[in-house]
Amino acid sequence: RTILLTAGEIDCREGMGGKRLEGYNESCNEEVRKTVGAYVSSVKQIAKEHDLQILLLPVAHHAYRSEKNGKALGRAQRRERMVVWNDALRDECSMISDSSPENASRDSSL
Repeated sequence: RTILLTAGEIDCREGMGGKRLEGYNESCNEEVRKTVGAYVSSVKQIAKEHDLQILLLPVAHHAYRSEKNGKALGRAQRRERMVVWNDALRDECSMISDSSPENASRDSSL
């Protein structure tokens, strides 16, 4: 059995991150990475417990819109966080893939 799973939109509004998180648990980007690690760990546990294959999808970026209404900075910050999320998700999934028994047996046969 296979399930497709996505985290959906990451809602990092203009008031979140940046100066508010400086010096508190390192940075907003680090918190995003930690969240991805916990997310992937939980998904792995669910997959194992229920004998599932769970395919994780990245978060889709916001559409680019006019910068005239003053919200461009907030949208740019949300896009940055989504890039951090997707990069961290790719890294986490690569580590799982690299350590899977299928890859270990394939590597040992080379």
